[in-house]
Amino acid sequence: MLPAHAIHHLAQDVTSTLSSTHGAEVNLHATELYPRPDRLDTIIVRYSIGSTLPQELFIMKRLVALALLVPVLTTSAIAQDKPHEAEQYLKAFPEAAEGMVRHVVLLPEKSRDEEGDFRVELIVGKKMMTDGVNRVWFMKSLEEKTAEGWGFTYYQLSEFGPAASTRMGVPPGKPQVEKLVTVPSLLIRYNSRVPLVVYVPEGGEVHYRIWTASETTEVAEPG
Repeated sequence: MLPAHAIHHLAQDVTSTLSSTHGAEVNLHATELYPRPDRLDTIIVRYSIGSTLPQELFIMKRLVALALLVPVLTTSAIAQDKPHEAEQYLKAFPEAAEGMVRHVVLLPEKSRDEEGDFRVELIVGKKMMTDGVNRVWFMKSLEEKTAEGWGFTYYQLSEFGPAASTRMGVPPGKPQVEKLVTVPSLLIRYNSRVPLVVYVPEGGEVHYRIWTASETTEVAEPG
């Protein structure tokens, strides 16, 4: 785990260098610094330039350590910056209908052989005040749809609908808590060559998790 001050320095350095290189405002999503599941010696920096789609930059941890000593990363340290392959297919997906918002995820690029070991969990919901005791969820589900003329899959939640809840007693005076209340999550295959596109009602949020298969398998005994 990188110390907080290392991430802070890295965020400042990458923003400065990218701004100089591209001559445009760079938005660095510092909260999305995370280790690649298949490369523990690498950090992924997620950022966007102006209003463009988020991009990802791969930096070796030894360069992060160097950033603690050197004020600014050199341009060569970010030479891997390039357009994501999946961006070219974003035109295949319709614009969001009125009252809906289109969310786009560009997954870290992997080979076809690597992708079989990964899955993506889609988590869609919206922030609500809850009693902090009972579990709350929405009854609706994500729908799988096909981009007409292209055959690409996208996902849509037409409405959140009413929320359901468990019925445990709430202690008197317990304050309410804001939580992300979700529909049932969806586990889908990993495909970094095509954008992962999700349409949700305004006010909704799209979160995702990347799951990685273990390198080892277990043997089932005859029974």
